[in-house]
Amino acid sequence: MDEIAGQFGGEIGLEHATLRGEAAGAETRYTVSLSRTADARWVGAFRQLQAEMPQHRRFQLAPGGAALAFSCKSVEGPSGVFEMLQRAESLLEMLGRRLEAAAPHDPVPTRPSIRTVA
Repeated sequence: MDEIAGQFGGEIGLEHATLRGEAAGAETRYTVSLSRTADARWVGAFRQLQAEMPQHRRFQLAPGGAALAFSCKSVEGPSGVFEMLQRAESLLEMLGRRLEAAAPHDPVPTRPSIRTVA
């Protein structure tokens, strides 16, 4: 299953230990690394999901597909940051399920192949 996930771009998560914030006026901009760099198929599916679900448009994929960025107002405090991280995890889980469902599956043989020897 991990091989399929890697091949088709699923199973990308957040590396919470890499969370970094940078003050920008009344907001703080946060970045958190992804567990692996996103491929083109994953990025396309990410953008499509954002277009379908406006609540996820606050997340931005860093150039190169290695990190996710978002902003929180300073007055939201740590609870706002944790809420955004939970929303990001939810987005990535939905995306992983969508990519897995769209992945081609190996056909199941209907009968064993019979090889004749002449």
